[in-house]
Amino acid sequence: MQEQTVRVMSTLSSIPVLSGLSELGRSYRAYIIDLWGVVHDSVNPYPDAVVCLRQLRANGAKVVFLSNAPRPNDNVQAMLDRIGVPHDSYDMIVTSGDDTRDALATRRDGPHAALGRRYLHVGPEPNLCVVEGLDFDRVDDVGQADFLLTTGLYNEASETEEHYADLFVAALDYGLPMICANPDLTVMRGDRMVLCPGSLAADYEKRGGTVHYHGKPHAEVYDYCFERIGDFAKQDVLAIGDTPRTDLAGAARYGLETVLVTGGIHAEDFHPTPDAPADPTMIAAACAKENVRPIAAIDRLVW
Repeated sequence: MQEQTVRVMSTLSSIPVLSGLSELGRSYRAYIIDLWGVVHDSVNPYPDAVVCLRQLRANGAKVVFLSNAPRPNDNVQAMLDRIGVPHDSYDMIVTSGDDTRDALATRRDGPHAALGRRYLHVGPEPNLCVVEGLDFDRVDDVGQADFLLTTGLYNEASETEEHYADLFVAALDYGLPMICANPDLTVMRGDRMVLCPGSLAADYEKRGGTVHYHGKPHAEVYDYCFERIGDFAKQDVLAIGDTPRTDLAGAARYGLETVLVTGGIHAEDFHPTPDAPADPTMIAAACAKENVRPIAAIDRLVW
């Protein structure tokens, strides 16, 4: 127990808690920033975050939103427009849906080239925009499918992984791979935690299925992102997010420095009570669990 305490305290010493991003003491040429819990709460943008984003751009940096949304970026931009995230606060949106669509359209590697054309969709109807216009055929019979395309739950308000057990057993009997368009496990909807596509994909893997993931923390979505943001060295790009498992781990493995936002959708992992400041020991423990070490933590995205 003493050895574990020493390790956590060592991690703690390397994660300063900032009151504002300006305290970092250096500027980056580009910022890759998560959306949900960092820029907005799905209903309204965070005013301080918008001020911060505008300041980053005024300093000459490029601001890129990288989201595990299983839909193309224009769909996400329309949502940001509806809730009032101003266009002048960012330069570009990249989504896990973009990466999914690109991989399917170009069949850019062996696993995607081998998929076949017929898919069974697991998820809500609006998410089918991720394959709209592509040369694939939707089927409703698992026996006719070449692969599963998982973009969510049919009914996230009431379903769990067990609702998909029969479908997954049948898909495994046919040897179908799964394309997962969002690796997130859970998300907050109001005051409720609901499952994301990543939870279904993890269950399919546990049952012996093959899953091809698109989105954070997987390297391919960062490759896709860097291809679009321009000629930036990794040391000149900072990733900011509120989830160690995806935002921080993916960016860190890709070679980017990171900042953790503690007041996002996983605030209970970093704050002893909702109104209390972040607890450095809790930050250290959560980051050590995912084997990540951000250069700093911050309660909210503020300048």
